[in-house]
Amino acid sequence: MTSSFQNKKYGNKAQISEDLVKRNSGLSIAEFVDEQCWNEDTELITHLIKDNLTENEFAYLEEKLGDLGHLKDNRSCEEYALDLVTGWLIEDIFVYILSNKHDVERQSADKEREFLGSPNADSDLAITINDKETPLEVTHDNSGFWQREEVWSTLRDSKFENLKDEKALILGLDMKNKEIFLLWAQKADKIGKEYNQRINKKASKINLENVKFYDINKLEKVLENKIMN
Repeated sequence: MTSSFQNKKYGNKAQISEDLVKRNSGLSIAEFVDEQCWNEDTELITHLIKDNLTENEFAYLEEKLGDLGHLKDNRSCEEYALDLVTGWLIEDIFVYILSNKHDVERQSADKEREFLGSPNADSDLAITINDKETPLEVTHDNSGFWQREEVWSTLRDSKFENLKDEKALILGLDMKNKEIFLLWAQKADKIGKEYNQRINKKASKINLENVKFYDINKLEKVLENKIMN
């Protein structure tokens, strides 16, 4: 017996993520997850995306994620798991695209793609271009909010300061408009903090008014120029 949990917002997020994988790799979610060697069960990941979790899978997610109140905020275990999975899919699509020419590695605590009890605040990826290694922090927007409001406010806790210390490059994906932005954390225009409804607490607010967005198909060229210039 299976049950659904996705509301309209999460259904849209799952569909956009699945389309992103298919469009850029030609693979289904199951094929892509297997190719990327995720530790979590492929069938569980597929059921999260397709919104048909079994009773055993609901119980498994509760066991793994039920005690992470500070991280889950007002989300259910299933919603939090889907947020993690869509983030991993986006990171791994960038790895998939960029690995054709460059050395790209996952480097965060969840790099093995397993639900963890204590994830860290390090950057997600590391890319090496002309012997120069750069930490990459990958983030995404499903609704076009960034370009509409010219602000990004999803960084919480010490995440933003960690990214500055790492001298990380932020790679943002506007999934609705299929565009990206690149921004050095040390040069980001932080304009305070504001309440973020999704995470139910204050988050660092970054000004995107003067940040340029590019077609995702220009990712490799724009990234090379940003790192080498």
